[in-house]
Amino acid sequence: RAGRIDAALRYLEQARSIAQSEKDSILEARANLQLGAVYGVQGKYDRAKTFLERALKAFENQNDHQGLVDVYTNLGASAASAKKDQAALACHLKALTAARKLKDDNKIARCLLNTAFAYATAAQWKKAVNSHRDSLEIARRLQDRRLEAFNLYGIAGIVIDRDQRSTEITKAITFLDEAIAILTECGDRSILCDCLFKRAQAKCMARQDYRKDIGKAFDIAKQMGISWLEEAILSWKNQHNEGNPCRF
Repeated sequence: RAGRIDAALRYLEQARSIAQSEKDSILEARANLQLGAVYGVQGKYDRAKTFLERALKAFENQNDHQGLVDVYTNLGASAASAKKDQAALACHLKALTAARKLKDDNKIARCLLNTAFAYATAAQWKKAVNSHRDSLEIARRLQDRRLEAFNLYGIAGIVIDRDQRSTEITKAITFLDEAIAILTECGDRSILCDCLFKRAQAKCMARQDYRKDIGKAFDIAKQMGISWLEEAILSWKNQHNEGNPCRF
């Protein structure tokens, strides 16, 4: 993977150099955007921000709303990864504003999803749920099943983390049932492990047998090499095998 990322950076630097020599500001902005995105994947957030802010300036000068959606989305992701929650939220809100100017429902729905997660991280729970619901409504209208699953997972997660009422936990399990079915049908494992882990937690709270879900979640995390999630699942499993009321 590291080799592919290094190759991508070389090609993007070449594209940026060509754009500069040709005085092609649009191509240069796009190259800066992609460079920022790749550095963000590498975890080099300061370097990512440098290139993304260059792209931002160009897109603002060109009044390029498509470019603004992309650059603010990447700035938000970089800020979130650097644990700068308020900055991440501000960026995702700006991406949403740009998407609405484009009147592109698909982009609006995705920006709403990002905004919902940012609101949740910032502990603005009501706004998070409302953003998820707005995104979910559009996803269902567009028949975007993957986006639908992400929003169902987001809503369920907020309910499980914030609301201990049994009726709400039961609803959360239903949302996760639907999300897991969609992801399984689509062959998408990107958040399948997270959904299974979250459903195990909800089932534990509802005094239901969670062992199958926790086992599947751990297996998928291990197969995908997500070490931090493996550790989180093991820690939770061990804790709940040591006399916790929901133990089976």
